[in-house]
Amino acid sequence: MTPAVDGARGQVATDARRLAIPRFEFVEDLGRGATTAVYRALREGREYAVKVKELTGPDDPARITFRREAAILAAIRHPCLGEMYEVGDDGRIAYLVMELIRGRQLGDVVDTET
Repeated sequence: MTPAVDGARGQVATDARRLAIPRFEFVEDLGRGATTAVYRALREGREYAVKVKELTGPDDPARITFRREAAILAAIRHPCLGEMYEVGDDGRIAYLVMELIRGRQLGDVVDTET
C-alpha cells in the first residue's frame, strides 16, 4: 500500500500496519512531519524507527534527500541519535530504518527549554 498524502496539510496519512516495506511489521505511529511519517516497526524481535515518504514519481528528489540524510546519520555517533541501518525505496515509498531510541521528541525539548 502506498501512503496517501493529505493535500491540505501535505502529511503522510497511512495505516502503518499496511505498509509494504519488506521484513518489517509496523506496529505504532510515532510522529509525522510535513511530508514524512515515522513508525515503530519490528523485525526478528527487534524494534526500529522507520521514516517513510511517499514518492511522487521516478524523479522525486526525496530519493536523494533520504540517501543524503542516511549518509549523514551513518557518519554521526551520539547517544541521542539513533544508528542508521538502511535506506531504500520500492518505487512508491522512500524509507530510512534507524535505531529506535525511547525518550522525548526533539520538538518537545526545544519547545519547553527555549
